[in-house]
Amino acid sequence: MSKIQESDANIFNFPSDQFQRNFFCPICNSKSVSIDEVQTINSSYGNKFQLKECSFCHHWWIDPIPTQSYLSYLYSISSKFVISHDYSNNCKVRGKDLNKLYKKIFSNKETPSDYNYLEIGIGSGDVFDYFQSITNISYGVEPGPWGSKHHNIVNDIKELPLNLKFNRIVIFDVLEHVQNPILMLKQVKMVAHSDVKLFCTFPNKDSVLAKCYKSKWRMIRPLGHLHFFSKESIKITLKKSGWYSTKIESSRPNGKSNFDFILDFFEIKSITSGKIINFPQEFLLGRDQWYIECNAIKND
Repeated sequence: MSKIQESDANIFNFPSDQFQRNFFCPICNSKSVSIDEVQTINSSYGNKFQLKECSFCHHWWIDPIPTQSYLSYLYSISSKFVISHDYSNNCKVRGKDLNKLYKKIFSNKETPSDYNYLEIGIGSGDVFDYFQSITNISYGVEPGPWGSKHHNIVNDIKELPLNLKFNRIVIFDVLEHVQNPILMLKQVKMVAHSDVKLFCTFPNKDSVLAKCYKSKWRMIRPLGHLHFFSKESIKITLKKSGWYSTKIESSRPNGKSNFDFILDFFEIKSITSGKIINFPQEFLLGRDQWYIECNAIKND
């Protein structure tokens, strides 16, 4: 596949054979309705896609959806169609947040060095590097070029070492980026140990912000974000892929608590950067992510 030339133009000519129409819900295969037309995150172009909603499970998705091979290609070249200009600044994770994450993934009775750790989509690598330093064996899956800066990173789940099973698996802000979330979770289960715990975050289309803003909701970011989950579509996705949830709760991006949010607001850097524009709205309504914890369904 030749490299994309992202020169100035009104419409970018995507290869038509790398996109698939989804007239029916990609999660439950029910009928859909169109909500609106939405533009990609690459503001240099005017390409528009349909934002659709399932009539049964109320899942939202972008139509047509790029094939996974084309998505991987776009990430491999850091295309502006999938990666926003402020990506590197937004994906950093602070030390205090790593400590909170540790308490979610490991209990006081567990010793991390006894566990194998897998992270799908390592982003900045802050979370991956932290858990790699304290767990037994750690691997990450990352198609983007930034993954090469870290140890034990592969481009695809299929490239993980054979016969290596993982007890702790993290998939933060990834399922909304892939063509087929159910297929990804099936692949993840194939490399999971029987006592595995899976942790995921992704956009919450049941949130007040999503309901109020719909196609203008901040999570509608094609071709970066392709899927937006309802609570019902989460349950269906997990069941079809061999998982069951032990916790499903709404959260803020990066899992920030109300207290964390207030502290961030009063940091001068946060105020002057313009990241927090509407304090009342963000404080009261900003929980537009899902945080879920899962176990694997035992095979018969």
